[in-house]
Amino acid sequence: MKNTDISKSKRTYHILDWKNYNKGLCNRYNLAVWFNDQIIRKWYFKPKTRKPGATKLYSKTAILTCYQLKCLFGLSLRATQGFLDSLFKKLSLPIRCPNYSQLSRRSKELRNIKLPIGRNNSMLFALIDSTGLKVFGQGEWHVKMHKASRRRTWRKLSLVVDPISQEIIDNNLTSSRIHDSLAAMPMISKLPKSIDAFWGDGAYDSFSIYKALFNKGIKPIIPPPINANLSHQNFRKRKHLGHRALVQNNPTLASRDAAIEYIQLFPDKENGRRRWKQHSSYHLRSLAETAMMRFKQTFSDKLRARTFYNQQAEVRVKCYILNKMIQLASANSTLLPQIV
Repeated sequence: MKNTDISKSKRTYHILDWKNYNKGLCNRYNLAVWFNDQIIRKWYFKPKTRKPGATKLYSKTAILTCYQLKCLFGLSLRATQGFLDSLFKKLSLPIRCPNYSQLSRRSKELRNIKLPIGRNNSMLFALIDSTGLKVFGQGEWHVKMHKASRRRTWRKLSLVVDPISQEIIDNNLTSSRIHDSLAAMPMISKLPKSIDAFWGDGAYDSFSIYKALFNKGIKPIIPPPINANLSHQNFRKRKHLGHRALVQNNPTLASRDAAIEYIQLFPDKENGRRRWKQHSSYHLRSLAETAMMRFKQTFSDKLRARTFYNQQAEVRVKCYILNKMIQLASANSTLLPQIV
């Protein structure tokens, strides 16, 4: 006899509107979406006031459009210039693509562009995770077969993701030597006030993270280490024997202490941690890893830029593209239980 327990059944997702979803997936690589009439009108820079010295010829919108097409189709700067110039000539447009050297110089302006977020005022949760991006170096096969040098340069990419819309709230690109908790601090300070809970793995279990989240009124859902100790202590009162008073030395670690106390309720710590993850919905953090997979599958795990500022701009533009792709095509699905 088959088991009809829904809690033990396999979960499958059913997309409700395949027609619109397929149309949105096709529009992700539609040139009319990334290059429209509004962008053409804003292609050249129009200064509001005249200042001494040479003025910019191309606007920031033009630089961003060129970099979007560059990252979207995996082109080099020279290939981007040739592709856009041929496209403008074919369409008889009165504009030209910036020179590849000018694109390289002005790419630093794109490091802090505002990411397009559809539901910025109603976000309730945030997830964080980090991954590595390769800058240069020999491939793994070449290293293994030919005993080549193992020296490589890596960058650490940290993403803050909205679990409901799957959009990227913020990103930070740092050196591979920077700890995850330090890389997350600039992004936590920029979180909107509507965020209620913040998910992260054990790498973000640090006092600075708890303090930053406590100051913003955000509940952290971070697993403590196996050998973690409580931050508060129970002291016996002098006048009332047998009574104890709870002294909270660090109020910022109250959520961490609650997690430790919940885990200590079980004799087996591994079982306690597993039960705490189920109780706190910690496994929702896996959606941040899904965003990492989406980033690498769309743009690969390598960076084409060589300078650190240009690498930050490249990652920012790619996050910008991913958010627009999600807004173009987002699966409207429902969860269906499959009886096993």
